[in-house]
Amino acid sequence: MLYINKVYERFWRLISERCPSGNPDAEFCTFCKSQRVSPVSMNALLEEELGMSGPEILYSFQKMLNLSLTQKH
Repeated sequence: MLYINKVYERFWRLISERCPSGNPDAEFCTFCKSQRVSPVSMNALLEEELGMSGPEILYSFQKMLNLSLTQKH
């Protein structure tokens, strides 16, 4: 469980530092593979903590970023 918590922290760093802009499902799976953690396990943790899956979180951040950028112009 300690390892998955570290991956959880890295996931938030990924979002806050670069806000992935690709397909949320693919981005999430790529991230999980790079961290050698199961997307199912990571999703379970995120859904337990936040009530949203990893791809849903990425999609929400993408929408917020796009909205922010369009409002600036």
